[in-house]
Amino acid sequence: MHHFFILLKDNLIQALKSKKTLLFLVLYLCTFGLIVHGIKEAQKELFIRLAEQGGVDPALYRMGFNFAIEFLDIHGNDIIQKFLTIPLYSIELFGVLLFGTPFLILLIHYDKIAQEASDGTYRYFLFRTSRAAIYWSKFFSALIEIALITLVATILAVIYGQLTLPYFDLWEVAKASLIYWLMGLIPLLTFSSLVILCSSWVKRPFIALLLPGVAVLGAIIIMIWYPELSPFYLDYWKGLFLPGTTLMWKSIGIYLGITTAISSLGYLIFRKREL
Repeated sequence: MHHFFILLKDNLIQALKSKKTLLFLVLYLCTFGLIVHGIKEAQKELFIRLAEQGGVDPALYRMGFNFAIEFLDIHGNDIIQKFLTIPLYSIELFGVLLFGTPFLILLIHYDKIAQEASDGTYRYFLFRTSRAAIYWSKFFSALIEIALITLVATILAVIYGQLTLPYFDLWEVAKASLIYWLMGLIPLLTFSSLVILCSSWVKRPFIALLLPGVAVLGAIIIMIWYPELSPFYLDYWKGLFLPGTTLMWKSIGIYLGITTAISSLGYLIFRKREL
């Protein structure tokens, strides 16, 4: 356990010193900022239109209500009412987090294990520590890196909204956005485990970069015939949009189960491979 924490600390320090990590961090924050700016402009225009109309058009409210029902594929009014009370800005940030961050994870962590395997440096570590400490320290350091990057991006986005948007309830938006940030880490952890698995499987970093994309494409194809076998199945992740409900705990449990299976397979591959 002592070796695990030493390696975890070393991985985090190396990540902070890495020019590649810093470059992609800046690119991610800039891209995140541009998307948030677009969201802000669209929401600002919406507020202006609503103010001109003197409030919320009942027809538009009903349209939003029906969209939420169809999108989440649930029909309990209490859950739908809860969903519609969540600030739109926070839900939009959650969408950016879910669909934008996997690219950052892939670009930063695709060679997390493969690079050192290619360089042949693991053989020197194995004299002093176990493969378990090496693998799991890299796995958890990757999660911590992504958690910190996305947390900073979320906080900056909330501050930006407060400074630029009218009718912005800072406390409600900040609270909902941080809850959704925490919810977003669950599926992002699953994707991180997939990237680490692919990185532990092959020696060449370039192949490790391609494999997660192939795996995601395969999961999408599988969903067409066997939805329950794909992590993209709507029933698995819709609860993440509804914090505080039983559906939320169901989604968390499913994704933690998938993550455990993928990360365990990655560790077994790493333990057996020739280093």
